[in-house]
Amino acid sequence: MTEQYEDPADGFFEAPSPAPTDRKEQRPGGSDSETERIPLAHIKVRVSTDSTPDDDVVLDRPEPKGAHRLRKGMVLNRNVLENPLGGGKSVDVWQASHPEHGPTLVKVVGEISYPSVDVKRLDPGAFATMEKTFLEFETFHQLVIDTLAPQAPGDGALLKLLDMGRTEEGRIFKVARFLSHEILSAGGRLSKRSKDALEPAPSIGKVKANRWDPEQKMRLVRSVLLSLWQLHKHDIVHGDIKPNNILAVNTPTGYVARLIDYDNCFLSGNPFDATLIGGDETYFSPERAAYQEGDLEDISRLTTASDLFSLSLVLHQVLSEGASLPRWSIKRGSAEESCSAGGTPTYMPLGTGNSQLEEMLKACLRLDSDSRPSTYSLLVASGVYLERKA
Repeated sequence: MTEQYEDPADGFFEAPSPAPTDRKEQRPGGSDSETERIPLAHIKVRVSTDSTPDDDVVLDRPEPKGAHRLRKGMVLNRNVLENPLGGGKSVDVWQASHPEHGPTLVKVVGEISYPSVDVKRLDPGAFATMEKTFLEFETFHQLVIDTLAPQAPGDGALLKLLDMGRTEEGRIFKVARFLSHEILSAGGRLSKRSKDALEPAPSIGKVKANRWDPEQKMRLVRSVLLSLWQLHKHDIVHGDIKPNNILAVNTPTGYVARLIDYDNCFLSGNPFDATLIGGDETYFSPERAAYQEGDLEDISRLTTASDLFSLSLVLHQVLSEGASLPRWSIKRGSAEESCSAGGTPTYMPLGTGNSQLEEMLKACLRLDSDSRPSTYSLLVASGVYLERKA
């Protein structure tokens, strides 16, 4: 027997029934993992050619002041920018239109860019170092897209990227399907009139999920775990689990979650330099916070378990009756600081009707990351079983 989760944007994905109780748990990246760790393979670098046909010109062009800001009508890999959706000083997010994919979301990340010709001229050594760092970062993110591209059971909960490339100024941009109430209700087909005023699907922090019944809460939790599993089974750490990165997609049978934004992802146990990965420190695990501060002696301890600490905080904040972060016996500012100080969390009931799963989510807040449950075991406890090789 299988339960089907309807996703109007991608059709159906199936979540097979729970595993037999005597089956050995298989942890991503553990000794019994059947999937090898992802190598940082050399992949051909893509450069947007919509504006400039000469890749060398793109790479060597100095960046004008404020050049990473996008403009309406710009074309990036056939995506025509239409409406700005926001972004900070280093990020631009736009609603766009693609001739084949329809409405898309384009995001330009400005934390890292290909070094300019000025750097190459003034300091060749620095240029070589910066170029190597950029290409490793870009290659890994392209590898993530390629790794997640094949269809697999349960991956309907994950908002996959369609494409990525570089702007003329050497900044990385990513393209995803644009999710909105209008698109979902229309089964992906929109009239010209409705395209002019698309509203993005809300995050789980904006739908008052703490008021839902147990069945609907479990549906949301299950779909979040399914989406995270699609990353963790390949030893990919999301790196920025927070309410705003989990969309609440309203289907005919209730809300399901869609995990988005892989800008801060990295290989489990082998993170990029802390300056290249950001995120909301409110939901950081103790080891992630220590790494960002340069205090983590063994970086191999920064694994997928860090995401589970963050997810436990998010689900408590979204689903518990108080709609707040857990309370700690020792309060030292943030959750990770309280945890590092030896505090014990008071994990209020989430109202899912699954006490075993909620106890396991509480265990995800342990200081020792090795003692936290695995993503796979949480998925099984939620009532879903997937083969290790999906």
